[in-house]
Amino acid sequence: MFNLWSNELPDTIELCAVQLPGREGRINEPSVKSMPKLLPMLVDGLAEAFSGPYAIYGHSLGALIAFAFTRELRRRGKPLPLRLFVSGRRAPQCPPIQASHHLPDPDFLREVTRRYGRIPAVVLEDAEVLALFLRIIRADIEIMDTYRYTEEPPLPMPLSAYGGTRDRTLTEALLDEWKAQTSSTYCSRMFEGDHFFPDTARREVIKTILDDLGHRTD
Repeated sequence: MFNLWSNELPDTIELCAVQLPGREGRINEPSVKSMPKLLPMLVDGLAEAFSGPYAIYGHSLGALIAFAFTRELRRRGKPLPLRLFVSGRRAPQCPPIQASHHLPDPDFLREVTRRYGRIPAVVLEDAEVLALFLRIIRADIEIMDTYRYTEEPPLPMPLSAYGGTRDRTLTEALLDEWKAQTSSTYCSRMFEGDHFFPDTARREVIKTILDDLGHRTD
């Protein structure tokens, strides 16, 4: 999804799409299933990205990872992002959704469908593709299920939170709980679409990101 963003961003902004182990180009690596294990890997793997000004955007599980990652950077005294963007995810201090990563395959698939919408037929009709899908999404949801929020001072950079108007996992009130996670400026925006609005409303989302960064496009 994020590879398509390169076509919409100005030349002055470089896109760095992060791939987690066990998916896409890293499909043969073991999946990471906990935030404490993932964070050091991210800090070490993205060390070279901290040589200049940057911002972080995370969607769904990515929003939770982006938040925890930014906290980890602060603990380590690393350069912090100019702005943190989170979308499609309730604030981390909100009550979590009931754990589901341990459910049998049929129940797990029903729960994923209930939360995020219909799973493409091409996935359900191919046993090999379905097994791969289940491995990836179970690992993702296990990270969310096992994450434990702890109190820390609010982050010092501005924070933008985005949501989809038809997202089954999120309300505007839950989205705006992110405001408590910054001591700087906060803004939120609801986009037309379901949980995957960053794809279906891509141009509008990118324009809003640029506006929030104060980036001129003319």
